[in-house]
Amino acid sequence: MFTGIIQEIGKIEKIENSNSKRYLTISCKTFQLDLQIGESIACNGICLTVTKFTPSNITVETMNQTLLITTANKWKINSSIHMEKAMALSGRLNGHIVQGHVDTTTALIRKYRENSTLYLEFRLPDEYAHLVVEHGSICIDGASLTIAKLTDNSFQVALIEHTVSMTHFDALKVGDLVNLEFDIIGKYVHKMLKKSTKKESSITEEWLIKNGF
Repeated sequence: MFTGIIQEIGKIEKIENSNSKRYLTISCKTFQLDLQIGESIACNGICLTVTKFTPSNITVETMNQTLLITTANKWKINSSIHMEKAMALSGRLNGHIVQGHVDTTTALIRKYRENSTLYLEFRLPDEYAHLVVEHGSICIDGASLTIAKLTDNSFQVALIEHTVSMTHFDALKVGDLVNLEFDIIGKYVHKMLKKSTKKESSITEEWLIKNGF
């Protein structure tokens, strides 16, 4: 489990394919310190397993299913990768609960600045629109961000300078794809409400509030 707070930006320096799996070697400065083989880390929001590391890089394994549903199949040598270690239970939840399980990808459709704030607008896939709310949390390429504006077919996020400096979002171009993970709490609430429409249920607005939703 992760928080969506990017700790370092790595660069892919080697790609190897073997037995329907892809091994990616990512250069990094300090991220590899205190890692262990078999640990889970988030790479652009994808939970991947560390298979080896050196003083200057780490190698992770991606399965075919991961390549099918994420942007990992488009990564090339020198691709920029957001990196985050798994959350420690003793740490602060500075972002939001992120699993590293990418739901889908989407494209950047607009990018602009107002003073020191960078605004990014992405296409909102119809099948996931029910999981997005204005001012709610969303994970984009592994970064925990807040939805600043929502329309029927798109959403915007606003990035302060610190977030811009810690991520690769400033380098995104219109048409570029990113990984999306929607809020897990919203997914559970939606499933419970969907079940309640099929049979009489005690789930009401009052019940949701009482149980912390």
